[in-house]
Order: sequence, then C-alpha cells, then structure tokens
Amino acid sequence: MELPVLIIDGFKTLPLYCFTGKASGEIPAFGSGSVQVEYTDPDYEFAEYEACCNLHEIGRNADLAMSMVKKWQTHTGKFMYFVQFRSDSDRKRIKTLHDHTEALSIVCDTRLKIDPTPIWDRFDELLSFSNVQVDYRLDPEREEKWEHYATSLNKVCERFDGTSLFRFLSRIEKQIDLLRNSWSGMPLLAPPSQTVVNASLKLFYSY
Repeated sequence: MELPVLIIDGFKTLPLYCFTGKASGEIPAFGSGSVQVEYTDPDYEFAEYEACCNLHEIGRNADLAMSMVKKWQTHTGKFMYFVQFRSDSDRKRIKTLHDHTEALSIVCDTRLKIDPTPIWDRFDELLSFSNVQVDYRLDPEREEKWEHYATSLNKVCERFDGTSLFRFLSRIEKQIDLLRNSWSGMPLLAPPSQTVVNASLKLFYSY
C-alpha cells in the first residue's frame, strides 16, 4: 500500500493530513520526498476552549451556545494539528476536548433533543489519531515500523466523514436559532453525573 511520506528535517513523518497545506514547494502525492517546511510552533491555546464548557452560562445565553458549537469545530481541527507535532503528555488537551464535547453533548440531549453520537464519534477518531501519533514517537523502532503506523493512521482518517459532520453541526446551529427567544427561560443545564465515572467495578475471573 503506497502512502504519502514527508521528510522534515531528516525525520520521516507519518502522513500529515492537516499540515500539507502549510508546506512550501511541491508535495509528493505518493512515495517519498523532502520538502521545505515553514511552520510556527503549534500554539494550542486550549484555555480558550475551557470557557466553552461552562454549562451555567451556556444555559442562559443562546449566543454563547452558538459560539460553543462553532468553537468545537475549530477545536477538533487544532487538536489534530497539534498532536502531529507535539505530545500531549499531561493529557490536558484531550481532556479539554473531551469536556468541550461533553458540554455540547449535554446541550444536544437536553435542549435540542438531538442525538450527539456524531460528535462523540469524531472525538473517538481524534483520540485514536492521537494515540497512533504518540505510539509512533515513543517507538525506538519507528523507522522500521513506519508503514504499520501510517496504515493505522490512514484507517483512522478514512472513518471520518467531514461532510456529514458539517451538516450535523449546521443542524445544531439551526435548532439553537429556533429556540433562541425561549433559551434563557429554559431549565438550567445540569452537569454530567459522576456516578458512573466513580462507581467501583467488580470483576469475576474464571479459568
């Protein structure tokens, strides 16, 4: 299976699906090639997305809810870009993305009566994307296993249907607009229950 390869600073990378537009010169469609790359250190600025998770404020302000939807789409793109070049070693960025997704999910469930499965599917894809990148960077034999990791990453990206997600987010925005006049008078949005998260798990082993 032929997959795109970019060599940056002598380092063989995985396919850079989000990054190719920022590289100068001709990008090889297949095979191997060296390109002159000009990019700044990816500044994630994930703190701005933490503010999107304030359910109390979102529950009173339709404009803030609309902003949360738009920022979620930007957030997913920035996360994907970041993990191609940097490790999320403290897991803060994936946690922030999870919390942002969860807040949007709660709005879909409780206010809009829309099944939030598509946004959780996207989160799962980004988590898988991140895990492949992290495993590749930590593997001392990554050069020899490049095709394995590249194929795994390609399979993750093939699951993503950007058109369907865009339509889904547009549906959310339209529903917020329809409810705008009554938004602030609706019941407050409740944070997710921690019961399941903190519950102990009992296992029985038999062999």
